[in-house]
Amino acid sequence: MNTSEFPHEIDIITRVVTKSETYPFKETVQETVVPVRGFMDTPSTSERLTYHNMDKQLTRALYVPHSVQPKRTDIIMHNGKEYEIIGDVEDQGGQGEVNRIPLKEVSS
Repeated sequence: MNTSEFPHEIDIITRVVTKSETYPFKETVQETVVPVRGFMDTPSTSERLTYHNMDKQLTRALYVPHSVQPKRTDIIMHNGKEYEIIGDVEDQGGQGEVNRIPLKEVSS
């Protein structure tokens, strides 16, 4: 993987919540953090408009190697900011090399 193509350090966080089956009920949250390299891009005005027309706010587009396949429920962290995945992971260009992931910044 070429680090100049993917210059940003990204964390993909998977959160699993389990609930106890006995009273008093308790929730346990387990987080798994997977560090990856990617390219965090600002979407164009037309891309933002397309998502706006679908009642979604697009703040960033993340490009990662094709081997990186986050789930829709995963959280993306970059530079201390948290993002949620708001669309499907797309094979950019259909070549099986780079995935594009639409993101929305989550307010803290």
